[in-house]
Amino acid sequence: MSQGTKKAPYGTWESPANSIEALLVDGVTGTVYNLERRPSEGGRSVLVETRSGKDVLGPKSDGSRWNVRTGVQEYGGSPALVHNNIVYFSHYDDGRIYSKELGTEGSKVIGVTPGSRLPIHSHLLFAVLEDHTDDTPAGVVTSLCVIDTSNQSGDDKVSVIVKGADFYALPSFSPSVEGRPSKLTWMEWYHPDMPWIGGEVYVGDVVIEGARPVLPTPLPEDFGYPFWSLDEFPYTLVSAGGKKGAVWKGIKEGRDVLYYIPVGEGKEPAKAHLIPSPYVSLGPSILALPGGKEVVFIGQKADEEKTIVQVSVEGLIEGNAEFVGIAVKKEKEEKKTELTKDLVSAPKPITLKLADGHPLHVVYYAPYNPAYAGPNDPSEKPPVVVNIHGGPTAHVSQGLDWKKQYWTTRGWAWLDVNYRGSSGYGRAYIEQLNRNWGVVDVQDCINSVRLLSGGEHDLVDPKRAVIRGGSAGGFTVLAVISLPEKETDRKTFAAAQASYGISDLKKLEEFTHKFESHYLSGLLGGSSAEVPETYAKRSPINSVSKIETPLLILQGSADKVVPPAQSSSIYEILKAKNNDVEYKEYEGEGHGWRREDTMRDAIERERAFYERVLGLKNVA
Repeated sequence: MSQGTKKAPYGTWESPANSIEALLVDGVTGTVYNLERRPSEGGRSVLVETRSGKDVLGPKSDGSRWNVRTGVQEYGGSPALVHNNIVYFSHYDDGRIYSKELGTEGSKVIGVTPGSRLPIHSHLLFAVLEDHTDDTPAGVVTSLCVIDTSNQSGDDKVSVIVKGADFYALPSFSPSVEGRPSKLTWMEWYHPDMPWIGGEVYVGDVVIEGARPVLPTPLPEDFGYPFWSLDEFPYTLVSAGGKKGAVWKGIKEGRDVLYYIPVGEGKEPAKAHLIPSPYVSLGPSILALPGGKEVVFIGQKADEEKTIVQVSVEGLIEGNAEFVGIAVKKEKEEKKTELTKDLVSAPKPITLKLADGHPLHVVYYAPYNPAYAGPNDPSEKPPVVVNIHGGPTAHVSQGLDWKKQYWTTRGWAWLDVNYRGSSGYGRAYIEQLNRNWGVVDVQDCINSVRLLSGGEHDLVDPKRAVIRGGSAGGFTVLAVISLPEKETDRKTFAAAQASYGISDLKKLEEFTHKFESHYLSGLLGGSSAEVPETYAKRSPINSVSKIETPLLILQGSADKVVPPAQSSSIYEILKAKNNDVEYKEYEGEGHGWRREDTMRDAIERERAFYERVLGLKNVA
């Protein structure tokens, strides 16, 4: 133990620990921009010129601020694009599209659409249009539309060009190539599929007539979103093109990775090559700068914040790539607390073996703070925060997340459970959740603590394990403490925290938004009309009488994905039973926290709740 290091019980250490959203490239000028979410400004998204860090839109004429964000399909889509120094963006507060000429002193923001990369046809914008005239999941109509920004009259500015599918996403133009027509690619799919199950990629001329699927018949392989790279050829993870090759993001063993594939004239299929990189989490897009000799992307290491990375294609091809960070976001909270790399607990991926032989993937973060050491008794193990991701078919990134370090620097262990059904470990792993939501995820959460608290691992104190999760993760939290038949299973965790968690599956099916209106059919084996017993049996609201675990519930008042009634109903029943339960509803917050004050209150409230339940006292 170094001089100045304090010995103190785990979970009682003092800590100084108290985001880049998307990337854009101007295909003509090569200027790089990024979207930056600012919790200290109400959670708004700001368009920033990456190298200067300047907010390029500035304030509105009335002094308020622009919020560059969309709410399409509830989770949002691409909110902006920049071409030849003109930005087109969606303002979240009114859903309109606006434009502004950048780099010109005194230029004003102009409304493009009514109030309710285009190299050849630069006056045209393609977008996903949602008609909420009938604002029910079955009544919302989604289509692909074209917006004519040169139409000054306001009449017929927006025209629907493709319709018929239940969903459309990511319309994207091909770059300009002299003598070749511009092409458009997009993704579409139908109920009851989700996009990663039944998505189809289409490509067509700009005139749209004669659009065709990229593949003549559907393939069962996974593929990514459509976009154009390096030349006019589109590619996905099953069809890569362009004579100079293609670079894309994949997932391998729960970490984001880069791949390169050369495409030549030979008859033999080209092979994809894994590109060594120091990044464990990548943004959704790899974008080429003009000329196709360099690409940029958002990258994050296990011990560093997100940065925008620029790298030469030649370096990627030759295997000697030099990754250059051109901008790093520094949140105001980080500047105040002066968090540094020497406080970071590194992720440790662990594959546990279940009794039936199936693997269970988790990521462990040990308690770590250079100012502290654990107690003298080596048999004492730290309390552990078991974190359950949403989705439910998502996975937890291993990129630096100060929320995790908030706990590890205080002497807690942190465990991300990528239960069976999580992405990032192959399709067979994902498919284990089919029909089994509320079963295998629950089992895996319980087993993660048992397997890590003994045997070959012996890393955590099973009597001081707490569980947390939001949305679908909140459902799993509620399910863990209410659904298992064995009381010992239900009492695995000493405390639980559910943020905007699902408690009633039938009501979720009834009131959810269009995008997820058929999601439950695959997860539960059918609709509530087809398998009513399953919906009833796996809804925590119907097993509240079995809940004895102290529970903290956090909810946003404006949440349309999981309405407040899903949380408040659990609270009211438990309160009437005199259970140890707390409830906090944040006014104006939706599905996930965006405001700084909400984020701070939520994590401090959660810590205070655990410390009270476990009887932890800060001894510093």
